[in-house]
Amino acid sequence: KGMAGELVSLDEYVSKCPPEQNDIYYLFAPSRELALQSPYMETFLKSKREVIFIYSAIDDFVMANLKQFEGRNLLSADRSELNIKDDDDAEKDDKDSSDDSDVAKGLTSSEATDFCAWFQTTLASKVSKCKTTNRLSSSPAVITDNESGALRRMMRMVETSEGGTSSNSMPLPKQTV
Repeated sequence: KGMAGELVSLDEYVSKCPPEQNDIYYLFAPSRELALQSPYMETFLKSKREVIFIYSAIDDFVMANLKQFEGRNLLSADRSELNIKDDDDAEKDDKDSSDDSDVAKGLTSSEATDFCAWFQTTLASKVSKCKTTNRLSSSPAVITDNESGALRRMMRMVETSEGGTSSNSMPLPKQTV
């Protein structure tokens, strides 16, 4: 919610958090604009939770290894096990379960299972797991786990700087989608 160019300390972030929020969320991105457009931000924007944007790979490394600040967990927005749910989601879930007109909005459970099986088989060399999520509303998929986005970019940069291609250099590890 901060303005472009405004720096926020962890102390300031914690002071703005609701008391029941036990986690500090951060997202590594090359710029503020890209961070705001990131599919990882969808659930945070919907739930009105603030996310600290970090732009340096070293900051991503520090946050991942610091793990806690003043008793609150430091969690990257690209983690798969994030469970961000607000009161509006609970009301919407109740409404959706009783309203059959919204069924066409997404895949059924069976279709999602079939899609994940097809996706994982088709991209077996690149995808370790495919699972469904309610975190996304306008993006089709996100990569989660294994390593941070910063580490994935760093691995790709090293591969490119060595003049390598995916056939003669170490490939990225399989990802969870």
